Amino acid sequence: MKHEESISITNASIGSDQKSCFPDFLGIGAMRSGTSWLSRCLSFHPEIWMLPIKEAHYFSNLNRKKFFNWRKKLLLKRSIQRCLCGKGKYGDVPLIVKYLLGSWNDNWYESLFRAGIGKVKGEITPAYAILEKEQIAHVHRVMPNAKIIFMIRNPIERAWSQARIKLLQWDKKKAEELKDEDWINEVKSMDSIGWNEYINTLNNWESFYPKEQIFIGFYDEIIECPQDLLLRLFSFLGVSDSLDFIPKNVSERIGEGINIPMPSHLEAFLAQMYNEKIFRLHEYFGGYATRWWEQSQKSLYTNLHFK
Repeated sequence: MKHEESISITNASIGSDQKSCFPDFLGIGAMRSGTSWLSRCLSFHPEIWMLPIKEAHYFSNLNRKKFFNWRKKLLLKRSIQRCLCGKGKYGDVPLIVKYLLGSWNDNWYESLFRAGIGKVKGEITPAYAILEKEQIAHVHRVMPNAKIIFMIRNPIERAWSQARIKLLQWDKKKAEELKDEDWINEVKSMDSIGWNEYINTLNNWESFYPKEQIFIGFYDEIIECPQDLLLRLFSFLGVSDSLDFIPKNVSERIGEGINIPMPSHLEAFLAQMYNEKIFRLHEYFGGYATRWWEQSQKSLYTNLHFK
């Protein structure tokens, strides 16, 4: 039986525990796999409260002061910009200040979610996908009943998307000035961190959380059937699964950055690089992952015979 068949949903409502304000669910990634889209869509649901700080990074960066200083400056800048352009909520400012100036510990983290009492509360930090087991143990210790949302994407497309963001937006480089080796080195650097180790991520989280508490979605669903994906997710979270709670711009993807096509020879290189990994995903999930495998083999064949 393919693992995809076991990606079941539970109708048990998780609600808000009277004794705890910790989130009822966590989005753990994967990076560049639709988490910004997911955050926007979940925020639209009246029974769901999303932490207005995208990527809180609490569990992934404990005791990393250098990261916190950089993160806090970036968040403050973005929050001010969003409020000035009308996209942010001035009512979120006190919470953002608490995030920026508070003492990072479990009590502080829990306090961030008090504004969501009475609703199903959650936050999304893609870096949680690469937590070590001892870090996941910390998550489970403070919120054992939390539900976990894991969105995954074709590793080739995910790596290309992340490389584009890093080189073109963060590093401010021009596409026409980049050589093949620049793209390849960037992808290899990212791959060493483990962003595409989906099965390893699941194994680590399933060491603490049962399968029925873990939701697996595919980036392909965002493109092909976003409403069905959200309805499935609403049922998993135990909130009303009504089309009325799906935003009208549900088909509009966000956060894709500068969208330049992947050269066929680089696609073939990535297909070769991720060949074994994608085959394992095909065996593990079937469905969309099988399509990824077929596409990668086609890319390899085409590049080999027509270059």
